[in-house]
Amino acid sequence: MRKVLACVMIGLFMAILSNFSLAENKIVRGEASATLQGGADANGPTDAERAATLDAAKRLAWRSYLAMPGQNELVDQIRSNEKVFLDQLDNLLVDVVVINENYNRASRRYTLRIKATVAENLINSIIRGQSRGGNHGPGQAGASVLGGGPIMVLGMAREADVVKSFLEKQTNITEVAKDSEVIRSRVRAGGSMSETSMSSEQSKETSGGNRERKRDKIIYRIGDVGMLTSKLPRVLLQNGIKASPYAFLMKACRLPNPDSFSKQYAASAQGTLPSAVLGHIQENLVNCGRVRYWVFASMDTGGYGVDPNTGLNLATVTVNVHMYEVETGAEVASASKDISGRSDDQTDAIRVATENAVQEVGDIITSQVASLAR
Repeated sequence: MRKVLACVMIGLFMAILSNFSLAENKIVRGEASATLQGGADANGPTDAERAATLDAAKRLAWRSYLAMPGQNELVDQIRSNEKVFLDQLDNLLVDVVVINENYNRASRRYTLRIKATVAENLINSIIRGQSRGGNHGPGQAGASVLGGGPIMVLGMAREADVVKSFLEKQTNITEVAKDSEVIRSRVRAGGSMSETSMSSEQSKETSGGNRERKRDKIIYRIGDVGMLTSKLPRVLLQNGIKASPYAFLMKACRLPNPDSFSKQYAASAQGTLPSAVLGHIQENLVNCGRVRYWVFASMDTGGYGVDPNTGLNLATVTVNVHMYEVETGAEVASASKDISGRSDDQTDAIRVATENAVQEVGDIITSQVASLAR
C-alpha cells in the first residue's frame, strides 16, 4: 500500500512539475505549401522537399508567436536582432508535431500543417545574453552608438498614499400604465331603457434604469527614488552604457532642482513631468553639450496587500523609462514593466519588485539602443 501511495505521489508531483514548465511556453501552429517539381505521376514529396516545407511551416509558426497579443516589448527585442533567433529556430520550437499532411497529385501541391511549443525560457536567455554584450555584442553596440560617452539619468518615484473609492450611483425609472374598461348593460323595464357603466383600472409598474461607477482615484506622495537611481545606472553599465546621475550635471548644465518639480510629478495623473520642465531640461542640455542622450526613469509603487497563496506582503512596482536624444529631443528608446514583489516585510517586497523591474527595463533599453547602431 505504501509503495502504491508513493507511486501516486510521485506521479502527481511529475504532473504538477510538467504543468509548471509548460506554463512558461506557448503553443503555436504553422502551415506551409509548396508546388513540387516532380510530374503528376510522382508519389509525393522527396525528403528534401518535405524538409523545406517543414522549415517554412516552422517559420510561419514563429511568426504567429510574434503576433500574439500582450508581448510588444518582447517582440521589439526579438526583431532588433531576429536573425539570431531564426538561426536557432529548431531549438526554440520544441515538440513539433505534424497534425496534417496532404499531397494533391493533380496540382502537385504539397501542404504541411504543424503544431509546436515555443521555449520562452530559451528566448529570455538569448535576450539576456544580448543585453549583457554576449556573442553578438549588443552591449558593445550600444556603447558604440552612444559614442562611448555617458548618458544622463533623471529618476522620479511616487507611492500610493490614499485610494479614494466612489460608491455606485443607481437611477430608477418608474413607468405607470393605466388601462380602463367600460362595460355597458341595457335593461328594458316597462318600455324604458336604462344604461349602467362600470370601469376598472389596472396599473403596471416597471423598474429599471442605469448604473454608473466612477473609477477609484489614487492619490500619490513622493516616493523613495534611491533604489531606482542606484540600480538603473548599474544595469546600464553592465550592458556597456555609462550613465551619469542627474545631480552631477545640475550645476554644470544649470538644470532645475528635482525638489522643485517632484511634487508636480507625484500629483500628475499619468506620472509624467510638466512640459515646461521637460523643455527646460532639454534646452539646457543642448547648451551644455555634456551628454548626447538622457533618460527619464519613473517608478510608481502601490498594489499593497497580502498574497492569498503565501500570506506574504505584496507590493507592485511600475517602472517606466524613456530615452531622448539631446540634439533633437526625439525619443529613441522606451520600456515599461509591472512587477510584484512578495516578502514578510512590505519594504522588502518593494525592494524585490524594484530590482526585478529595473533589471528588465534596463535590458530592454540596452537592446533597443543596440539596434540604433544597425
